[in-house]
Amino acid sequence: MKRSLFTVVLFTLSFAATAYDGNALYEWAQANDRINNSSASGTDPLMSGMFTGFVVGISNYMIANDDICVPSSAKNSQAMDIVKNYLRNHPEKRTDDAVYLVNDAMRAAFPCKKK
Repeated sequence: MKRSLFTVVLFTLSFAATAYDGNALYEWAQANDRINNSSASGTDPLMSGMFTGFVVGISNYMIANDDICVPSSAKNSQAMDIVKNYLRNHPEKRTDDAVYLVNDAMRAAFPCKKK
């Protein structure tokens, strides 16, 4: 029974993590911009929250695993700006998995120094 439950949870988590591409992430980023510019409507608050949670969650995971070296003074809003700029500057990559796009953007912005 425990093994079945574990399999279901693992499948659900892996589906949720890979179900979105860069186009969805970019839509969420645009909703976040509209929220910040006080021009939000409809589902913008939900989509903005999806963007914030997605970017901050993946960034925190990367920090915890020493995949990126972020200064202690960095803010979550900086991570979101980095990902927004990456998506704007690389429209050809928006069909890629959203997790990989956040990963690529954050690694480019905050690489760890080689030891």
